[in-house]
Amino acid sequence: MASNQYADFVPPKLRPIDPSRLVTDTDEDIASAVRTFQPVTSQRNLWAFWHSGFDGLPPWCKRNVIAWVRKLGPSWTVRVVGRSENLPNDVYQYAGPENFPECFRENKFQGKGAKQRTSDMIRLVLLYLHGGVYMDVSCILCRSLDDICFRQIEDPSTPWEIAMMEMQSRDQPGQIINSFIACSRRNPFIKHWHDIFCNLWTDSTIQKGIHAHPLLRHLPLVQFPTEENWTAPFSAEDWTDYSSHMLCFERLSLLSEPNGFDGADYFHNHILLMSANREIFHMQEIGEDHLFDLLVLPFEPHSSDAQQQEARKRIPAMLAESSFIKFGEGYWMEGLPVPIATRFREDEYSDCRPNTWVGWLRWASDRFEQDLPDGWTTPREEILLPAEKIVRVGVLEPVH
Repeated sequence: MASNQYADFVPPKLRPIDPSRLVTDTDEDIASAVRTFQPVTSQRNLWAFWHSGFDGLPPWCKRNVIAWVRKLGPSWTVRVVGRSENLPNDVYQYAGPENFPECFRENKFQGKGAKQRTSDMIRLVLLYLHGGVYMDVSCILCRSLDDICFRQIEDPSTPWEIAMMEMQSRDQPGQIINSFIACSRRNPFIKHWHDIFCNLWTDSTIQKGIHAHPLLRHLPLVQFPTEENWTAPFSAEDWTDYSSHMLCFERLSLLSEPNGFDGADYFHNHILLMSANREIFHMQEIGEDHLFDLLVLPFEPHSSDAQQQEARKRIPAMLAESSFIKFGEGYWMEGLPVPIATRFREDEYSDCRPNTWVGWLRWASDRFEQDLPDGWTTPREEILLPAEKIVRVGVLEPVH
């Protein structure tokens, strides 16, 4: 059997999970619990969103969520919130309509990115009201949330109240990706961030041109890597529009409100930033096509074949050294490499096929943990925002 073959391979920096801590519930039992409404009783909530709820997830994302439950055990509650009154985990079960603008309440988001805007809107409200962690369903969890950041957030002796992943997209650092956000409930930065984002949609229902909104227009366009003999199939304006939720974060972190909220001070002193390149995309610099070819290779860790040796180098290291692995589809357009997530979606079992390297990754993520010392936490990225970029305006006041 594949599991016996896998069990003979124990890579560096991983150790078997103590059998007493393994979650032995069936996948079906875990899925049933996730799709059931569970009242909030603590801040140890792992939130995710899919418009049609857990049952509407692509199968490979369902497997991600089920693996979260196995990785975290009973001390965390995993929920996939949806956007339909017929769902037991409809967002209004956890946050009333008064927390959202009219375009959300009336389902008026239109065009490319409409569902992404809904997801952006929901994640901050849930975190503000209830606390916990938001994570995209396209993520394979490799490390406990406590070891990633939540132990520090819960510890009153540390200054950290929010944790996120930093990924620079300008000449100066300070940008984030919003695939992972952790905080305690009633966090003021999260509230202001949500208020700014809601304000963008007072008079708009499409993302096209949203980067020119009065609250964002002072921020430069997001930059994306350029390579020789390659031209992006979308404009910097379109990419910045798609990134509007993260631009709202950047606005707030570069803002000091006269006699009010100091977002820049909060950024420097209370937000724990971790490197997305190190913690999410570790070993993925070879590109989607190359990495997918390695993932679907037959599992032959002791082979001398060069491709097998590269798979042995990269895939276990992703599990052993990352906080989580993200295979997203994001803002894909024709002309870009086909995302791994798309291939997983189109071939239902390609993310877990037995006797392949990705099959091992699935198997091992349930049975191994990172060999970390007690109390270990993910390294922090120390980022100093340029003082000349900080503006003194109100949270919802345009920069002139």
